[in-house]
This record gives sequence, structure tokens and C-alpha cells, in this order.
Amino acid sequence: MTYLEICQRIAQESGVVSGVQPTSVVGQNGKMRAIVGWGAESYNMIQRERRDWRWLEGAFSGVTVAAQQRYTAANLGISTRFSSWVINPTQERHSVSAYLTSAGRAEEYWLGWREWDDFNNTMLFGAAADDTGKPAYFSVDPDDKIVLWPTPDAVYTLRGRYRKAIQQLAANTDTPEMPEENHMAIVWQGVILLGTYDEAVQMQPNWQAFYDSAMQNLRLKAMPFISSGGPLA
Repeated sequence: MTYLEICQRIAQESGVVSGVQPTSVVGQNGKMRAIVGWGAESYNMIQRERRDWRWLEGAFSGVTVAAQQRYTAANLGISTRFSSWVINPTQERHSVSAYLTSAGRAEEYWLGWREWDDFNNTMLFGAAADDTGKPAYFSVDPDDKIVLWPTPDAVYTLRGRYRKAIQQLAANTDTPEMPEENHMAIVWQGVILLGTYDEAVQMQPNWQAFYDSAMQNLRLKAMPFISSGGPLA
């Protein structure tokens, strides 16, 4: 559903506007303006519920510069909606890979991860801070820059994943990035918010049940896959 279709469905399911539906998400007043506003906020609330929704992850691939140790999201080709890096700190779940660009992906390898305080106090301390060569470890500094050690001595390609900032719905044809089959979760959240605004207390339990069911389906669809650990020794 598009943003406009979501708002129209909120109006339909709420039953508070006598069959009238918004014809646009812009230039509305009164109850229609409330419906449009709650439609956008409903999607925002769902997106904010979890940091690890799969639709809010993206892949990056960018190149280093010889003698440059720190890299912003923009440096690595992420132009919009960057929120944070996806970090999997255990050895079984790697986060960022690298390879000498001139050698190609046949030489790709995983970078080791270190928490910032440990990284800063060891690899950026004393003579080690001036080391250059093939990057082996990375961390993320307080400014959300990826920091490499040793400092690259050539052009390397870095690949990994990042979390996007939430998607803002603004135009009639804007379509939520979350799985389309789960868009009714947005509708029911919007109906609940609109009903609270209108003090439609008697219908809230029914709407809440529809919302809970829709969200359960969404979590099954869009949460990260959980793999079982290996056998115990």
C-alpha cells in the first residue's frame, strides 16, 4: 500500500469519518489531517520498535585511501539515511570484510573487531598508532567513523552492512519499505491512535487484537534469522 492508501484504509477501518476518505496526504485539515498524521506516525512507531528490522539494513561497499585511517559513512558510499554500523562482535558472525582492490575479491578476508576503548588503548597507543599495512582490525569511534588498524597502505575495498534511519512517509505514492504483506500493521496502529484521539474506547480492544496479530506476523517475517549454536564440546 502507498501512504495515501494506508491513510484511506485507516479512515475506513476506524469508522469515525462516515465513509469519507482522504484524497491526498497534503493540504488536509481537521479529521483528515489527523488521519494523515497518524498514518505517518504509525509507521514511524513500528520502525522504532526494533533496531534490527531487516528492511532497515543496507549493504555498503567503499574504498580506502592510502594513509587514511578513519572513514565516515559518506566515505564508504552511503549517501543518505545512515544510522549506525551493523556490528557482529563474535567470531562466528563477521561484520566487515576487506580486500586489496587491485587483487579483487578472490583475496577478500574478514577484519577483526575490537570495542572502541580496547582499540583506542592498544592499537592507537604508542608506536602501534603509526603502523601502516594491510588492515587487520577495525572499530567505530565516538563519531561513528570506522577506524582501521593498521592504517591502509594502499586502496582496499571494505564491505559490510549498516542500519538505516527510519523511512519518512511524505508523498501520496510513498510506499513503506517494510514487507507489503504486513502493511496492515501500520493501518491498525493508525486506527488505534486515531481512536485514542477520538476517545473511541469501546473499540480499542478489537483494534488492539488486530494490531497484535499483524505485528506478530511482521516479527516472524522481518526480524533477523536466529541460528543455533554449534555442538557443545
